[in-house]
Amino acid sequence: LASASIKQAEQTYQLRFPTDYRSLVTECNGFKCRFPNGCELELWPFTELIARNESYAINEIAPTLCLIGTEYNGEGLAIDRRTQHYLLVPLIGLEPEHASHRHNILSDLLKALRSEDA
Repeated sequence: LASASIKQAEQTYQLRFPTDYRSLVTECNGFKCRFPNGCELELWPFTELIARNESYAINEIAPTLCLIGTEYNGEGLAIDRRTQHYLLVPLIGLEPEHASHRHNILSDLLKALRSEDA
Protein backbone atom coordinates (compact mmCIF):
# COMPACT_ATOMS: atom_id res chain seq x y z
CA LEU A 1 0.00 0.00 0.00
CA ALA A 2 2.71 2.50 0.94
CA SER A 3 4.69 1.80 -2.23
CA ALA A 4 1.64 2.32 -4.43
CA SER A 5 0.71 5.53 -2.58
CA ILE A 6 4.26 6.85 -2.94
CA LYS A 7 4.33 6.14 -6.67
CA GLN A 8 0.93 7.74 -7.18
CA ALA A 9 1.96 10.90 -5.30
CA GLU A 10 5.29 11.08 -7.15
CA GLN A 11 3.44 10.92 -10.46
CA THR A 12 0.86 13.47 -9.34
CA TYR A 13 3.47 15.97 -8.13
CA GLN A 14 6.15 15.12 -10.71
CA LEU A 15 8.91 14.57 -8.20
CA ARG A 16 10.88 11.83 -6.56
CA PHE A 17 10.53 12.12 -2.81
CA PRO A 18 13.81 12.35 -0.87
CA THR A 19 15.08 9.01 0.42
CA ASP A 20 14.84 10.01 4.09
CA TYR A 21 11.19 10.98 3.70
CA ARG A 22 10.35 7.82 1.73
CA SER A 23 11.97 5.68 4.42
CA LEU A 24 10.15 7.45 7.23
CA VAL A 25 6.68 7.25 5.70
CA THR A 26 7.23 3.63 4.70
CA GLU A 27 7.95 2.82 8.36
CA CYS A 28 5.32 4.93 10.12
CA ASN A 29 2.96 6.45 7.50
CA GLY A 30 2.78 9.76 9.32
CA PHE A 31 3.05 10.92 12.92
CA LYS A 32 2.31 13.76 15.32
CA CYS A 33 4.82 15.05 17.83
CA ARG A 34 5.15 17.81 20.37
CA PHE A 35 8.61 19.04 21.20
CA PRO A 36 9.50 20.18 24.75
CA ASN A 37 9.56 23.79 23.50
CA GLY A 38 5.85 23.53 22.57
CA CYS A 39 6.31 23.17 18.82
CA GLU A 40 3.82 20.66 17.40
CA LEU A 41 4.31 18.94 14.08
CA GLU A 42 2.20 16.54 12.07
CA LEU A 43 3.68 14.56 9.22
CA TRP A 44 0.65 13.48 7.21
CA PRO A 45 -0.06 9.82 6.50
CA PHE A 46 1.07 9.09 2.99
CA THR A 47 -2.31 7.65 2.12
CA GLU A 48 -3.80 11.15 2.72
CA LEU A 49 -1.10 13.19 0.97
CA ILE A 50 -2.87 13.80 -2.33
CA ALA A 51 -6.24 14.63 -0.75
CA ARG A 52 -4.67 17.05 1.73
CA ASN A 53 -2.67 18.81 -1.00
CA GLU A 54 -5.85 19.10 -3.06
CA SER A 55 -7.64 20.66 -0.08
CA TYR A 56 -4.98 23.41 -0.10
CA ALA A 57 -5.20 23.73 -3.93
CA ILE A 58 -1.44 23.29 -3.97
CA ASN A 59 -1.16 22.84 -7.74
CA GLU A 60 -2.92 26.16 -8.33
CA ILE A 61 -1.50 28.23 -5.46
CA ALA A 62 2.03 26.85 -5.06
CA PRO A 63 2.86 24.50 -7.95
CA THR A 64 6.50 24.20 -6.89
CA LEU A 65 5.56 22.68 -3.52
CA CYS A 66 4.19 19.42 -2.17
CA LEU A 67 2.85 19.67 1.37
CA ILE A 68 3.72 16.73 3.61
CA GLY A 69 2.50 18.03 6.96
CA THR A 70 1.75 20.97 9.20
CA GLU A 71 3.35 22.79 12.09
CA TYR A 72 0.67 24.11 14.42
CA ASN A 73 1.77 27.74 14.23
CA GLY A 74 0.14 28.06 10.81
CA GLU A 75 2.94 26.72 8.68
CA GLY A 76 3.00 23.87 6.21
CA LEU A 77 5.81 21.36 6.00
CA ALA A 78 6.58 21.13 2.30
CA ILE A 79 9.03 19.68 -0.15
CA ASP A 80 10.18 22.06 -2.87
CA ARG A 81 9.66 20.06 -6.07
CA ARG A 82 12.55 21.84 -7.78
CA THR A 83 15.24 21.31 -5.13
CA GLN A 84 13.82 18.60 -2.83
CA HIS A 85 14.50 20.89 0.14
CA TYR A 86 12.21 20.72 3.16
CA LEU A 87 10.51 24.03 3.89
CA LEU A 88 8.20 25.47 6.50
CA VAL A 89 5.96 27.89 4.62
CA PRO A 90 3.02 29.99 5.80
CA LEU A 91 -0.21 28.15 5.01
CA ILE A 92 -1.71 31.46 3.95
CA GLY A 93 0.00 32.24 0.67
CA LEU A 94 2.19 29.12 0.53
CA GLU A 95 5.10 31.16 -0.81
CA PRO A 96 8.49 29.39 -0.77
CA GLU A 97 10.33 32.71 -0.53
CA HIS A 98 8.69 33.25 2.88
CA ALA A 99 9.88 29.92 4.30
CA SER A 100 10.92 30.13 7.94
CA HIS A 101 13.14 27.06 7.51
CA ARG A 102 14.89 25.42 4.56
CA HIS A 103 16.80 22.15 4.97
CA ASN A 104 18.20 19.40 2.75
CA ILE A 105 17.54 16.66 5.30
CA LEU A 106 14.29 16.12 7.21
CA SER A 107 16.08 15.33 10.47
CA ASP A 108 17.86 18.73 10.28
CA LEU A 109 14.49 20.46 10.05
CA LEU A 110 13.18 18.45 13.01
CA LYS A 111 16.27 19.33 15.05
CA ALA A 112 15.84 23.03 14.22
CA LEU A 113 12.19 22.95 15.31
CA ARG A 114 13.06 21.10 18.51
CA SER A 115 15.69 23.67 19.47
CA GLU A 116 13.62 26.79 18.70
CA ASP A 117 12.27 28.94 21.50
CA ALA A 118 8.51 28.54 21.79
